[in-house]
Amino acid sequence: MLDSSVSDGNTIVLPDGRKLGYSDWGPLNGKVVLFFPGIPCSRFFRFGSKELLEELNVRMFVLERPGYGLSDIKANRNILDWAVDVNDFLEILDIEKVNIVGYSGGGPFALACTYTLFERINNTAIVSGCDPHFQYEVFINHSEKIKEFASLVKSDSEAALRIAMDLSINPKKITEELIGAASLRDQEIFSYPEINSMFLANFIEGTRSNLLGFEYAHELLLLFKPWNFPYDEINKEIHLWYGMHDKNEFHSPTHGQYLSGKLPNSKLHLYEDEGTSILWAKSREILQSVLNNVI
Repeated sequence: MLDSSVSDGNTIVLPDGRKLGYSDWGPLNGKVVLFFPGIPCSRFFRFGSKELLEELNVRMFVLERPGYGLSDIKANRNILDWAVDVNDFLEILDIEKVNIVGYSGGGPFALACTYTLFERINNTAIVSGCDPHFQYEVFINHSEKIKEFASLVKSDSEAALRIAMDLSINPKKITEELIGAASLRDQEIFSYPEINSMFLANFIEGTRSNLLGFEYAHELLLLFKPWNFPYDEINKEIHLWYGMHDKNEFHSPTHGQYLSGKLPNSKLHLYEDEGTSILWAKSREILQSVLNNVI
């Protein structure tokens, strides 16, 4: 399911002098897929295998957003700022067109890139992506716990930031809580040693440069505030991958159905027997969807 055949210590220097960290794996001449993990995540977070990437001829870059892993912090950033960094990344590596997969909290950033870099993006897939939590149609489907947090973001963002920071300072606890709260289907996949160890290594790396977990907390608040781009105007085909057994409260309480109704040209792949681990359970199908091998 996973392997260690990956170049995972790469950085580039962006035009403003910041470093951006990334991993690079798969055939060098393969079709480029940019993978945006959730939060708090790093270049160690990945899916698929060496054999699958070679079979599908995919070169995958896992990019670290500002403040995670090897990437330098960018002050006061918003979701749309990520598209500027991604465009600079493509310019520096001389890559013309790409496909994007965004997972969990990486979903909104994938949509921002698809909106802004429309001509450079071939296809996009969102896997277990976050809904726009601020929308009433989403809000009413949340648990009381998430409703309270969403309301706090609106009424007292500083207090919400402190709560989010408390969540991020213990990577081992994050890993244990994620797996412990998962559905039986997810626990089955998360119990694989390579997946479990990847989660822990990823969260440790993703938070190591965060002062008291600030970047994690800042991104979490970004997802609960109005997104600063009109996602409902993206007219490119977007594949939405969700599992009905996804119990992660920060993902989509509507299992992708809200976004599917808002994105003009989306295709929803909803599986009754999958959960948040659909990223690994359906790796082949997800990659094929952005490679135009699946309708």
